[in-house]
Amino acid sequence: TAASDWYAMGVMLYEVLTGQLPFSGLPFAIIAQKLAGSPQPPTEIAPDVPSDLAQLCMDMLAIEPEDRPDHSEILRRLGADPEPPVRARTPSAPLLGREGQLDRLEEAHERSLSGKPVFVCVHGPSGFGKTALLSRFVSLKTERGSALVLKGLCHEREHLPYKGVDGVIDNLSRYLRTLPDEEVQDLLPEDIQFLCTIFPVLERVPAISELSTLRRDIREPMEVCRRAFMALRELLRRVAKIHPLIIYIDDLQWSDEDSVGLLNELLVSVGKLRLLMIVSFVVKKSRRPRSCDRWSSWGGKTITSS
Repeated sequence: TAASDWYAMGVMLYEVLTGQLPFSGLPFAIIAQKLAGSPQPPTEIAPDVPSDLAQLCMDMLAIEPEDRPDHSEILRRLGADPEPPVRARTPSAPLLGREGQLDRLEEAHERSLSGKPVFVCVHGPSGFGKTALLSRFVSLKTERGSALVLKGLCHEREHLPYKGVDGVIDNLSRYLRTLPDEEVQDLLPEDIQFLCTIFPVLERVPAISELSTLRRDIREPMEVCRRAFMALRELLRRVAKIHPLIIYIDDLQWSDEDSVGLLNELLVSVGKLRLLMIVSFVVKKSRRPRSCDRWSSWGGKTITSS
């Protein structure tokens, strides 16, 4: 809960005020100290620390979660307005020297609106601004309402099935939860239950969780995957009739084979679909990862930008 976060904030505040952590030692010793009581007050270690700030720090480190102050109380004790006024959005910093790439992305999006999916590769060495470029592009599309953006991000040390598209499905689930149940029901493909087998987050959508057809009568993994991929393809096709789609996956170099296989199935024989798919990845000497070579036979146009 939020009380856990405020405890963590109290730990950081304690270290800032005193130069040391509230508890120290081996893990079991630290746990025993936490259960035994509160740490030494900051004013006993650093006498010059303001007493009100030291007391706030101690209250945030209270053993019982309900004894810790909430955000309104913390703001009040810091002398801040608990309900700060809404501030005007600060204009984002200009993206210098990327006009050409932005124009090419815009052209790719325009082509995708005709119903023929377009696939865009953005690659280059780490730190060259790939994420900044693509974040600016998809932000503009979101602000203008000209596309529904489903974003995914691969992490090097993350180990879970379909991690390359996990974030994409999370965003798809959030979008479906914003729609009335009757509209969601019109979007759902016949084999939605198999897609939920692979991505249970979709069952958070009320119109999906209430379906009596959410069964698991087919257990052969290959058949489940085949039906799930077909269901995702059909679901995206139906959503794209309402909103043009942009699927953006960052750091594809950390993706897994399951994700590459799903994306490949999604792009092959997809039919008419207003989809712009963008993937970015870090490479040395501008060499694409093999995962992109698997899409070389797909009919969509590939744009490579470094």
